[in-house]
Amino acid sequence: MNKVETLSRRGFLYQLSSFMLYPFLAQLEKYVLPLPHFIRGTEGDSRITLSFDDGWDPHLVAKTARLLLDLDVQATFFPVGERLGYSPGLYRDIVGSGKFELQNHTWSHANLASPDVNVRDEISRWEGAYSMAIGRDYTGFKLLRLPSNRGLGYPVMAVAKNMGYAGIAGWTVDSGGYRPGFNDQDVINYVIPRISDAVIILCHFINDDIDVIPDIIERAGKLKLKFVTLSELLTGYHNRLQRGDISQK
Repeated sequence: MNKVETLSRRGFLYQLSSFMLYPFLAQLEKYVLPLPHFIRGTEGDSRITLSFDDGWDPHLVAKTARLLLDLDVQATFFPVGERLGYSPGLYRDIVGSGKFELQNHTWSHANLASPDVNVRDEISRWEGAYSMAIGRDYTGFKLLRLPSNRGLGYPVMAVAKNMGYAGIAGWTVDSGGYRPGFNDQDVINYVIPRISDAVIILCHFINDDIDVIPDIIERAGKLKLKFVTLSELLTGYHNRLQRGDISQK
């Protein structure tokens, strides 16, 4: 038997073992990483989520909230903690409207993959800013969205889990409005065809993203999809994941 034949047999055995072990590996997946990384809700769910990151300009945050309120649409905001602390009254009103929730996007939009960054401090300082602005502790279904998705892996997840987080908030569709050269029509062309069941849409508090909100809502309405906050979209999915009824894809 030559070397090529030996490798071929090994490859066949590897594929066979992987196929046989897959059901067990799927059940073990939740133990490999400390937290789930949510990129959408449950397949077939007619609910979807609009989420907005950063909030560097409070005027654009207020503009976004007013538009969503006028359109009677719920959303989840991920403001940077520094900006949350800079405009506490704005965010107190946003939460008080009953249409929006705030979730953690770190204190300073730091690169959590950097060894020079104190992950726990970035997370806890955001929670402190939330408590000071909103007037109550940050509790419930806690989600962390990583700035620029950096630091996605075991070390950051372990810290977040220890601090009571349900998972890492990813996304299904990134609007791309922040990209150089992108305009609102580019955002429409990219996002609209990708709207479907259970998606999480990532936007930012910038004009190109804000201007396409009515288009996104119109498309969702045609598909008979309902906007909910991210915690509402994910809670049932998360519970089934923890019970082992399903595995994260």
